[in-house]
Amino acid sequence: MQFSVSQRSYSGWIVPGLFLALCSQNSFAAGFAIRGQSASSIGTAGASDVAGTTDISAMFSNPAAMGVFKGTNISVGAAYIMPNGEFTEGRRTVGGSGIEAITDSDDAKKSDDFSEGAFLPALYGTYEVNEDLTAGASITAPFGTNTDYGKDWVGRYHGTKTELEMINLDLAASYRVMENLRVGFGVQVQHARGLIEGASNYGAARAQGIATAAAQEAAGLVSAYYTAAAAYQADPTNTTKGAAASSANAAVEANAVAKNFKTATDAAIAGQPAASVPTIISNTLTAAGAQYVGGQAIANEGQDDVYAQYEGSDIAYGFTFGVLYTVMPDLDLGLSYRSQVVHKTEGDFKLSGETSAAQAYAETIGLKRTADLNLPTPDIIGFGLNYKGIADMNVYLSASMTRWSKLRDINVVPETGDNVLVKLDWEDVWHVGLGGDYKINENVILRAGVASDNSPTTDTLRSPRSPDDNRRFFSLGGRYQTEGWSVDAGFLHTRFRDPTLNLKDDAYPEAAGRGDLSGKYEVTANTFMAQYNHTI
Repeated sequence: MQFSVSQRSYSGWIVPGLFLALCSQNSFAAGFAIRGQSASSIGTAGASDVAGTTDISAMFSNPAAMGVFKGTNISVGAAYIMPNGEFTEGRRTVGGSGIEAITDSDDAKKSDDFSEGAFLPALYGTYEVNEDLTAGASITAPFGTNTDYGKDWVGRYHGTKTELEMINLDLAASYRVMENLRVGFGVQVQHARGLIEGASNYGAARAQGIATAAAQEAAGLVSAYYTAAAAYQADPTNTTKGAAASSANAAVEANAVAKNFKTATDAAIAGQPAASVPTIISNTLTAAGAQYVGGQAIANEGQDDVYAQYEGSDIAYGFTFGVLYTVMPDLDLGLSYRSQVVHKTEGDFKLSGETSAAQAYAETIGLKRTADLNLPTPDIIGFGLNYKGIADMNVYLSASMTRWSKLRDINVVPETGDNVLVKLDWEDVWHVGLGGDYKINENVILRAGVASDNSPTTDTLRSPRSPDDNRRFFSLGGRYQTEGWSVDAGFLHTRFRDPTLNLKDDAYPEAAGRGDLSGKYEVTANTFMAQYNHTI
């Protein structure tokens, strides 16, 4: 006799669940892109990207722009991203059951410190080879994410910790084709390091296994009792059969699970025709067993978690291209393209158990193995306008499309075992910015800007690793300049449309076992950046 609380055994998804928890994707541009490469760009909410030529950091969004600057120039900057996020109303179901989990504490259902602040570097240098050709290099951090909810939080089977760091080296050149037209080309050398952690609900599988054995034993005792009782009822003068029925009943009474099963069965067969009694007994014991196994799994799940960690790194390559065209003395137009970079990371996949039982199970799977994880960054197409027709003022407009649709899923390839697919279905998004700067005097410039940035995530597949949604940007900035050097500062406030989680255990086949997860976020972020520019 078999007992099950779902169509799929818990133990069937323990290892896939670990990988699934690892591979979901907090940064403060769309997806896991970061805005923190240029203080002047931050001061205009990104509106000066592509067509702006305030300082040599313009080369990040358009390599053609660095050709505007004469001589040898360096620029050193640092940005600090300070996120503020709160997760509340967390709820989950036990994977494979559809039943709400009851083992999480109230503290586990909320979090107000899941993302930490981070410093980002930005280094630039350009060299004027001749009046037509300029070469340059930069080091920036264009992508990254950082979330850590702790090992006990309600969504741990969808992910606990994520660290993604990408450092980009650009080597580029700008060439003046005509007096009013410059083109630029560059090579990206990008280093990526990722650490991702998650948990799998071994407690549910263990409880199901123990409960199934107990239910099968109990059902066997009850079945033996009814068989012996029926034999004695048919031959009431046979003392041997009477003793057998008495012994079978004593065995049932000594087993609490069997005693409950017998009570339920007695009620079910009361007053029923003798011919239908065997079928009723079998059906009742099957239903009672399934109910008992399910109840034990629900009561004891979440207490023997197996934790997994993947850490890997890679160096990959891409390119950049840009055009800067002066339509008229008061109007510059820019076009730029940053290619996709595909990282094929290789690293260590490690398991550990929360309890001795979980650790023992992890050891049976293997505590350490190698695994591969491919992670593509999106390509970006940018358009920009810089209007200089107002005295002492520049007006900027930019629009860029980030092609996140190339990140359809994440496929983890372990050294042994099956590949695990995690569906993302991210979408292409647009960032649109409007800003400007105003020259107060020969030394001081003020900046401001607003922008809108859509999220590539969908409401049905949004991950707690990057609780992203559409966002709005508001910025202020400024510059102090004198002969040979200048200092830029920028402040960017990011407001998110409040994201929600609505992940389903049956969203796609490979997601089975993690359980449903729901909750609400309130997220904002502030970015501060300062940058020193010097002409040698």
